[in-house]
Amino acid sequence: MLKGEKQGFTLLEVIIALLILAIGLTSIFSLFGRGTHSLYQSVTDLTLTSYATTIFSEISAKLKDIGDTPQSLYGQKHPSFPPNYTYDLEFVSLDPVNTAVRDAGKNSILVVLTIKWMRGMYSHSEKFQAVMLR
Repeated sequence: MLKGEKQGFTLLEVIIALLILAIGLTSIFSLFGRGTHSLYQSVTDLTLTSYATTIFSEISAKLKDIGDTPQSLYGQKHPSFPPNYTYDLEFVSLDPVNTAVRDAGKNSILVVLTIKWMRGMYSHSEKFQAVMLR
């Protein structure tokens, strides 16, 4: 080594390296927030679909015993759901205009299920629809 050479990094090189590192870490950590939100949304969708399947199965079993179109139900609670979840059921008779298929239409009902829940101070809702045959 020559006597005039310096060893180590200058302060400017250290600051530039820290700036590059900070930019990289910021972009990596921002992905964690997006990933957490996507995970929460997927779990919520899966949970709501499971709840809707449960309710539709129960309605399908009871629908065969009911003669006319059932009355709509609002603000119902299900025993297996968390306490902050309620649901509304609306039944719409499907009466086809064509007389050839009118008899088949009497046996089908559109069931509209709206599941509502509170998360923090905000209320959310999701709507599901199914056509059921008697």
